[in-house]
Formats: sequence, structure tokens, C-alpha cells
Amino acid sequence: MQIIILGGTGAMGGLYGARLFMSGYDVTLYDVNQAAVDTVRANGLLFTDKQANTHTLAVSVTSQVSELPPADVVVVFVKGMYTRAALEAVKPVIGPHTRVLTLQNGWGHSDVIRQVVAEDQMALGVTYASGVVVGTGHIKQVGGDDMFIGNFNRPNDQVINDLAAAFRKIGFNPVVSDNVIYEVWKKLSLNVCTLPSTAIPRITADQVPTHEGLVELMQNILQEIVAVAAKNGISLDYDERINYILNLLRNAKGGRSSMLQDFEARRATEIDFINGAVVREGAKHGVPTPYNHAMQCLIRSIQEGYLRG
Repeated sequence: MQIIILGGTGAMGGLYGARLFMSGYDVTLYDVNQAAVDTVRANGLLFTDKQANTHTLAVSVTSQVSELPPADVVVVFVKGMYTRAALEAVKPVIGPHTRVLTLQNGWGHSDVIRQVVAEDQMALGVTYASGVVVGTGHIKQVGGDDMFIGNFNRPNDQVINDLAAAFRKIGFNPVVSDNVIYEVWKKLSLNVCTLPSTAIPRITADQVPTHEGLVELMQNILQEIVAVAAKNGISLDYDERINYILNLLRNAKGGRSSMLQDFEARRATEIDFINGAVVREGAKHGVPTPYNHAMQCLIRSIQEGYLRG
């Protein structure tokens, strides 16, 4: 199985790439971050696992499409606004039987991907693993191993089962789901609540539940996504979700969300695929989403400030 990871030197792409490589899979990291590509080529990919052991991995990495092998699987880990450009770039190595799996946060990626590849080549997934970039070419895993995968709008097949087996072999806990979109929305409900509530005040995850105002804010954000999800035929349990989210935050000691890391690194965020996705879906169905819209506007304003600079 020849696996290409888009965004391969980033936190999540590097995490998955490292674990696949360490288990003997043919994996190539593709990234347009030339500095990171050059560092990994020169020194290997540094990967620090959950046990704090650091491995130096001579994994294949490139920024040149001409150096990529034909792909059996393409795993998408780039930020949502770069998805189409990344897939268009690697299209020469995507054949008619290549499966394109998005493990990106948020909602709306499938609409972008099917503009580039056939719908029957698409697969969706959710991962609860998390990683951080310690330094250029150095990735550290800080989250768990649970994940869900499934085909997009069609029954699962042997390719999905083979992918699940591969992820299981490298230590993840994959579940093949016949309703993976439901799992995507469950993860989205977590992201819309926790990402802006950590990024805007610039606090760690475990600090959020100690602020009454932030808890109230998340409750209102969650009520909106539950209402929007229902219009899409997806039943989210508000009580289960809020209890899960608060418990997760309390136990994430010192955890820095991906959006907070984006702020700290002065990068563009994926807000338009997180809270912005709820705003778009709400507009389609006539469901008001003022709290999610406020988060979208605030995050956009903050990032515009540092990106402009």
C-alpha cells in the first residue's frame, strides 16, 4: 500500500506519517513547506511518541510532485483552505483506484475534494489523536488514538477495511463506520466549542471550564450546532455532548488547541471549516447561528491582524 500524506511535515501529517513508517508502510510525506522538507531530508523526521521517546526517521519527503510515487491512498491533512490546491498538485499520482481519505477537522472538505476526484474515491474520517510541532521537522503526539473512517455516501468496502487494519497495526483504534458523517459532526461539535474558546483568550484547554463565561459561551455554541445538525438529519445529544466536552477539557492538562497553536505561530486558522461551517449550514436551513458567527468574525479579525503584519 503506497500512502502519500498531504501536509506531511505538519503536526497531524507528521504524526500519522511517522507511525505508518515505523510500522513498515510505504509512506511519502508531501508538503510545500520547503524549510521543513529540507530539514527532514537532512536530519530525518523527529517524532516524539506519547511515552516521550524521540525517534529519528528516514521517511521519504518531498515538495516536488515529480518525486511522488503512484498512490494507493492519499491522506489529506492540509488546512481546509489549501485542500483543493494540494489535491490538484498531486493529481498526476492519483489513479482511478486511489482512495482519498480526509482526516481534517471541520465540515465542508468533501465538497472541495469531489471537485478534484470522483465521489467513489472519497473516504471520510475523524481522528482524536493530536500532535504539536515542537520545531521544524519535529513532531510530538499528545493526544489519543481513537478514530473513525468510512466511505463517503456509499457502503464501506475492502479498501476501508484494509485501511482500518493498517491504522490498527500502527496502534490506533479505528472503527469502520457506516455513518461516518455522524462521527464527523460529533467531532465538529467539539471543535466549534473548544477551539475559539481556547484561542481567543489564549488559554490551555483545562483552564476553559474554570471560566463561567466561557462555559456559557460553549453551551450556546453547542445549542446552535445541535439545531443545525438536526436539519441535516443528524441527531446530536446536547447533554451527552456538553458533558463529554467539559470532561475532556478538564482532563487535558496543559493542552494547547490547534487554533491556539495557529495563533501562536501566526498562521491562518481553519475557522471557516469549523464555526463557519455551522454558519453556512444554518443559513441553508434558516437556523440562526449568532454565537458561531461571532466566533467566526472574532477569529478572522485576530488572524487578519497578524497576517496583514
